[in-house]
Amino acid sequence: MSSMTIEMPEHVDSQAQILFWEMDEFGAGIGIVGIGIMIHWVVTSLIVVAFAVSLIKKMKNNSLNGAAIHAACGTGLFSLNKEFPDLLEKELFI
Repeated sequence: MSSMTIEMPEHVDSQAQILFWEMDEFGAGIGIVGIGIMIHWVVTSLIVVAFAVSLIKKMKNNSLNGAAIHAACGTGLFSLNKEFPDLLEKELFI
């Protein structure tokens, strides 16, 4: 048995950036502003977005890259990819 070194990319779990926000922060901001536009509270929704995004950033600073995505996949909100559609299954039988 030979020991091989395998290179792992540093940013494999990093999210896509939109301007200076990551995808989860951007999605939360767009969702809150959309609701604010529908109920005619745009200025209030912008204040809530600033608070919510700062809260999301604080929570993400204390965890590894991709922790929010893995937590969402682990709770069954969406699938990770085609090979692993349901991460709630703890064992994989091939």
